Amino acid sequence: MPKKDYSRKKFTHPLRQRKKRPALIGPSLKKHLIRLVFAGGAIGVLWVTLFSPWLKVKNIVIEGNLRSDAYTTAWRWLGRESMRKLYGKFSGNHIFFIRTKELENALMEDELIDSVVIEKKFPSSLVIGIEERTASFTYVLDGVRYILDSRGSLLEVTEKPIEKNDAYSSLPIVYGTSTSPMIVNNESSFTPQLTKFIKRLSVEFSKFFENLAIVRFAIGDNGNTITAMTSEGWYALLDPTTDIMVQLSNLSRVYKEVVSESRKKRLEYIDVRIENYAYYK
Repeated sequence: MPKKDYSRKKFTHPLRQRKKRPALIGPSLKKHLIRLVFAGGAIGVLWVTLFSPWLKVKNIVIEGNLRSDAYTTAWRWLGRESMRKLYGKFSGNHIFFIRTKELENALMEDELIDSVVIEKKFPSSLVIGIEERTASFTYVLDGVRYILDSRGSLLEVTEKPIEKNDAYSSLPIVYGTSTSPMIVNNESSFTPQLTKFIKRLSVEFSKFFENLAIVRFAIGDNGNTITAMTSEGWYALLDPTTDIMVQLSNLSRVYKEVVSESRKKRLEYIDVRIENYAYYK
């Protein structure tokens, strides 16, 4: 029997040696258990993701103007989707499976809505931002009032006369002529550029003329001439296709520097449609 070398660092006294106990779980079983734990976690996450009522849409928040029926439309759409069922088992109002593009299209069918943006707020809310079409000005032709939005699209038609408490009484009023109508059979010929010009003219005019106001507009020449009637009785002729600020600057210069005070009392019009030129009568 060989002698023990008691000088070695790793020497263990024979009386203190312990027998190794057999492992309760073998390496193979341990690997299987780890796999089972991961599989169980994945199944739990999948269940929460697909089936948990915690992720069903319970709240709808509408941000923006609220003249439209967007809130009711959104809930009705969700109800239809729930009835249809997605992927056979997943309810249509589960937030992961809400098809926001289709909901946007459903909301855009409302004539009052101009644009829609939908955001999912987990766990169970939809935030719907809407921008509604708003009235920009009133067009009057043959006693009929047409309310138009900023794009020149028709919002409302009425034959009621303009009153002080009218919802649209503060809007700019544009008069048309039967020889050059801008609306025929409820089809508008107003362009966004023309609409923007009229709206801006009503705002910028007061910056050049402190003691004057535009009482009404008229449009002719198939939309190529805007007539602005002032509170003094004379009118300005402007071109909606050219720079409005240049035209207003020329208009102000002619009125204040060229037309004499005695002539202003008999002033009929000032025409600034041609760039760098102005005519008055």
